[in-house]
This record gives sequence, structure tokens and C-alpha cells, in this order.
Amino acid sequence: MTFLLATPILFIIFAALLVAIAIAVEVEREGWAATFFSASIVLLFWHYWGGIWGWVSINPGDTLMFIGGYIVAGIIWALIKWKSYISESARNFKAVKEDFISKYKDIGSNWALWIETLNKNKSKFKVGKWDYVSFHTTDEPEDVVKSLTINANNKKSLIVSWIAYWPMSIAATLLNDPIRRFMSFIYDRISGIFQRMSNSSTKDFAVGMNKYEETEQKRR
Repeated sequence: MTFLLATPILFIIFAALLVAIAIAVEVEREGWAATFFSASIVLLFWHYWGGIWGWVSINPGDTLMFIGGYIVAGIIWALIKWKSYISESARNFKAVKEDFISKYKDIGSNWALWIETLNKNKSKFKVGKWDYVSFHTTDEPEDVVKSLTINANNKKSLIVSWIAYWPMSIAATLLNDPIRRFMSFIYDRISGIFQRMSNSSTKDFAVGMNKYEETEQKRR
């Protein structure tokens, strides 16, 4: 066994565990991520404990700085990831809403159908890890908005996993359709500019387009 661990097999196993952590974090399986991380730590310490402890014991200051820097980097990454996470949810909701309005013109007079549409698409809104949030016809608009607002406390384990495994999370994020994700991130920052330009281009369209109700007398 010692011979095997001294060969590239150790590297392959360790790399496989890192990949597994990255995938688990990306698909929101934090429990599996913790399991794979623990296995990688056990494997690392089992084979390199002497060297690791020797370096830590003579460099306590550098060790603390490394741990602190790792946590700070993880927090920064978690903030970036959370912004992207909630922005994706908001984009998905707006797409569902716009599609519904284009089909049925109005939400208020089709409230039951709107609620049914929300329930069918709730997995896109990331409101619950296991989609436990449901919408009801008795809900007021404020209730719908509250249900759509992602509660950070409900995502605690996910956010912690972004902090704890940020190198693997970054790798998974970059490898999972990196161009689309990066462009979506950029769009979130500048979308308001495009919308203001669009609004400005049509602001005078209503001039001279007044609508008057034709009376019965005029029709005669």
C-alpha cells in the first residue's frame, strides 16, 4: 500500500476527489462535498503527515496567515457566487413572467393560471433546495415576492461550501459553460444601461397617438 501511495496513483485518487468536490458543490450536494473533502484530507495526512506537521510546527505564523487568507478568499468568492446565484434566479423569474404576459396579457385576471405557472417553474427560481416552496391561489402579490426571495439562511450549507471549497468551486464554475456564465455576470452589471437606452429610444412614440373612445353618436 505504501508503494502504491508513492506512485502516481495517489495523485490520481487525490485529483479525482477534488473533481468530485467541485461537481458536488456545483450541483448543491454539500454533504457529498464534505465527504469527499474529508477523504482527501485523510489521504493527504496519511501519506504526508510528517512533512505537513514539520512545516506547520516551525512556521506557525505563516500557517495562520495561510488559513486567514484562505477564509478571506473564500468569503470574497462566496459573495461573487451568491450575486450570480440570485441574479440567475431573478432572470429566470422575469423570463417566466414576460412569457406569461405575452400569452395572457394580464396576470391579475389569470391569477390561478399564474400560480400554476409559478409552481411548474419554481425549480428555476432556486427558492428551496428541494423545491419545498409552493405558491397558492390565496397568495397576495407580496406573498409571492416573499416566497421568491431566496433566504440566505436556507442556503447556509451551500454558502459555507463555497467558502470552504472555493478553489474547487471556482474551477467548476469556470468549466461549466464559462463563456455564458461570464457574459451573464457582465450583463447583470450593465443591463440597466441597455434598458435605459431602450426606454429613451421610444419615449416620444406616444406623441400624436392619442386614443379616444368612439361614441355611438359619432359612429352614426
